[in-house]
Amino acid sequence: MGCTLVVDESFIDFAAAGAAESLERDIAEHHNLAVMKSMSKAYGICGIRIGYLLTSNEALASSMRDGLHIWNLNGFAEEFLRLSPGYRQDFAESCEVVGAERDAFFEALETVPV
Repeated sequence: MGCTLVVDESFIDFAAAGAAESLERDIAEHHNLAVMKSMSKAYGICGIRIGYLLTSNEALASSMRDGLHIWNLNGFAEEFLRLSPGYRQDFAESCEVVGAERDAFFEALETVPV
């Protein structure tokens, strides 16, 4: 049909099961699926504007690459990518805290009379 499903997983790290809920593992099986993720949102570095798109559709991937300027990734983003592996545990712990706070907020909202 020529239709591509693009799924934005920018906040997947904060979902109940986290990355286990991602569709990334289904990319190879579904040629019409693309998964994108803005890393800057989850990591709280919005000014850096860094993310990625995964797809097994080579035509779509080529089209996306062809549309990017050579200066699309700046020095701050490159430095973030270099340093971020050292903070995986800290990031995972932060996501747990945010998840706990999300759940507590939801429970508090349920007590509000409608």
